[in-house]
Amino acid sequence: MIKKLGKYMKGLGWLSIVSVLGMIIEAFCELAMPTLANNIYNNVSISTTPEETRVYVLKMGFGMLALAVIGFFWGAVPPTKTPD
Repeated sequence: MIKKLGKYMKGLGWLSIVSVLGMIIEAFCELAMPTLANNIYNNVSISTTPEETRVYVLKMGFGMLALAVIGFFWGAVPPTKTPD
C-alpha cells in the first residue's frame, strides 16, 4: 500500500510535511485563544486602574488577532505547487 502511494507522491513529500506543520500551528493558535481570553478576564477583575485595564486588554486583543491571522494563514492558504 505504501509503495503504491509512494509512486504518486514523488516530489510532493515536502508538501505533506508543510501540510502537517500547518495543521499543528493552526491547532495551537486556536487552542491558545481561550487562554488569552481567560487572562483578560482574570486581569480585569484584579486591575487597579481603568487605564491599566485598557492597556492590558488592548495588548491581549492584539495578541489574539495575531494568533487568528497566523492560524488562518497556516490553516487556509494552500501550497502553491501542484502535482505535474
